[in-house]
Amino acid sequence: MLVVVSIFVVIAGLSFPPLSRFYTSQQVIDSRSQVAEAIRTAQARSMAQIHGMSHGVFVEEHRFTLFQGPSFANRSTTLDTVFSVAESLNLSTTFPDNQVLFLRGEQIPQATGTVMISHINGRADQVEVLENGRVE
Repeated sequence: MLVVVSIFVVIAGLSFPPLSRFYTSQQVIDSRSQVAEAIRTAQARSMAQIHGMSHGVFVEEHRFTLFQGPSFANRSTTLDTVFSVAESLNLSTTFPDNQVLFLRGEQIPQATGTVMISHINGRADQVEVLENGRVE
């Protein structure tokens, strides 16, 4: 019985690092997908002129907000959709004022830039918004 338990402990110990790396990787991938989808949603809402307003995404350290208005500072807060990421992840951006903004009726962003998603263990990925409005 002791041998069986010992073998189980060794196998479990050897399995932990690969499973941990997979989980970390999946957190980054999932958050990247959420950020990209929020940016595409802001772009689509702007093109469709929903509520006759501009739309954007504001990026903070552990969350991002899909908003409606001329800027994050002057938005309609009742229409915000806030997305949180795991505490082990950090979000940062090269966009001016930390916001990706699409003017009403436009597919092209006001500025190009990148949103970086990084895990405390070093794994990272990014979402890039190009001049033509493409979100990669």
